[in-house]
Amino acid sequence: MPGFLQQFGGKASVSRGLLSSGVSGSVVGLLVVGCFFGALMAGQAGDRLSRKYSIVLFSVIFSIGAAIQAGSFNLIMLLASRFISGVGVGALSMLVPVYQSEIAPKEIRGRLVSLQQWAITIGIAVSFWINYGTDIHLSGSSASWRIPLALQIVPAFILGIGILFFPFSPRWLMAHNREDKAMEVLTKIRSASVSSILIEYNEMKNEIALEREQSVQSYSQLFRAPLRRRLLLGLGIQLLQQLTGINSIMYYAPEIFKQAGLANRQASLLATGINGCVNILATIPAILFIDKLGRRLVLISGAILMALSMLTIGTVMGIYGHKFVNETTGAVEVLIPNKTASYAIIILVYVFVAGFAFSWGPTAWIYCSEIFPLNMRAKGTSLTTAANWAANCANTSIRIQHAAYVLRTCILSKAPQMIRDRKYHLKIHRSCLVGSEMVDWLIHQSPIVHSRSQAVDMWQALLEEGAIAHVSQEHYFKDKYLFYRFSGDEDETLIRPGNVEQNECEQQLADVILTLAQVGPDAMLRMILRKPRHERTIDDLEIIYDELLHVKALSHLSSLVKRELSGVLIFEAHPFKGKVLFTQGDEGKSWYIILKGSVQCIVYGKGIVETFHEGDDFGKLSLVNNSP
Repeated sequence: MPGFLQQFGGKASVSRGLLSSGVSGSVVGLLVVGCFFGALMAGQAGDRLSRKYSIVLFSVIFSIGAAIQAGSFNLIMLLASRFISGVGVGALSMLVPVYQSEIAPKEIRGRLVSLQQWAITIGIAVSFWINYGTDIHLSGSSASWRIPLALQIVPAFILGIGILFFPFSPRWLMAHNREDKAMEVLTKIRSASVSSILIEYNEMKNEIALEREQSVQSYSQLFRAPLRRRLLLGLGIQLLQQLTGINSIMYYAPEIFKQAGLANRQASLLATGINGCVNILATIPAILFIDKLGRRLVLISGAILMALSMLTIGTVMGIYGHKFVNETTGAVEVLIPNKTASYAIIILVYVFVAGFAFSWGPTAWIYCSEIFPLNMRAKGTSLTTAANWAANCANTSIRIQHAAYVLRTCILSKAPQMIRDRKYHLKIHRSCLVGSEMVDWLIHQSPIVHSRSQAVDMWQALLEEGAIAHVSQEHYFKDKYLFYRFSGDEDETLIRPGNVEQNECEQQLADVILTLAQVGPDAMLRMILRKPRHERTIDDLEIIYDELLHVKALSHLSSLVKRELSGVLIFEAHPFKGKVLFTQGDEGKSWYIILKGSVQCIVYGKGIVETFHEGDDFGKLSLVNNSP
């Protein structure tokens, strides 16, 4: 959606066709971070406010976040709203299964909890077709992305209002000494005979009495026997659910189908839509049969089916696929000329999705909502749900470290003379590379690296993550005769990689370079802002100017003023709390814009009177805030 790219990424994102890796990662990552904290908050809220009212509360929180998303006019507003929505999503993903498991008869509990996963699959499919439709029919208008974001409020509104007409959880009522009300609720929601209801009531009462005698109330009890084993099982199930790779399959489905032979974009998107429908239909067997088959058998059969489908996909691609380097992007792609093999891969992707949908998708939530005793169910489920969202977080740092490993191996195999002991100022530096040589080498590895400045960006990304280090601990990478070293090489004897290792890394090199090209621009901005003003080039100033277009404190200034500021702004990092940046009475030349973090304004005798956040400015020459 070009309008979305223009709004939150500027002209540079429109020309690239995508947001920078930092922005896109933040948009996705902040939602997941919000989910993590929301899942943790939901445990206490569910115990104190009741499952019912907690669902109302977090539905409202999610709706607020969705409304702010739809009305966002700058990146800070979008990111903040994503976090708010994430809190709601994370809490509801824990509260709804717990509520379902506590009001459902044990005979059909699994089927009812499975309905949540089924609803999720429907939501994924519906959201895809809504985005597809608005992008086609409202292209060029901000409505193409505002409408899908605003429509998130509809299901949240239905949930928040609808749950008010539902009863309280009878188990929660019993745990809060409202036994008469619990009996009344059981009578309303059960169609069984009076004697069966009394039996369930007494079982529930005896279970709660036993749990009260054991005095299990705090989170710390979950880490002690006998609950520790249950907690580990719940955490493991949720972590493994994410590690199946289902999110990668769903997210990259268009690209997977494209490389499988559907070169036409519309055909690829259509196949992705069908993939969403398969996800919906395959969840239905879980709803119908999970209580009969049991949780364990369903999980095992689903894992076997997913593993076999992935193994077969890899085998078919290995036999019929032909790898080549895309000269435009520098990425390694796979061409499968055999139509039968292409269709087989597409079908096997559907099989993988179906295998997840009937097994690990719904069963993980059912299992975790059942294994904990009542008075620890909300707390235990909140931790297992938080683990699910934690596993879903972006792993950029791992990818950067892996990129460094691939580059190091390729250098040792192709140009081993680059990494050697070097003498400078009568001192020997172990296993070093020279910055200018590193830039030269990277430029010659892929057509995607089209300039020395771009290669510097890519090495800077590795330097920021600690994958390489400057021997003198410089803050940024320089295209000069300066020494750098891969992490760990100082204390290790260099061993030339084996043939298998070389071949594997050479095959991954193009993809690694593409990854670094995506994260490089953000690393470059941070590097430029750290440069002294007299060292900034014309290109540096243009990059800073593009970033200033999205700073809230400068929104009212003209383009000319912003260009002037590009040449005078200085970057400062203040990681420690308590650092005094500006004191009233200082000479009027101090002015700060917050790129990340927050700053407190303290007045002696009054304490903290205001807190400034990302995008705000403060100081004697403050442009927006009336701060001292």
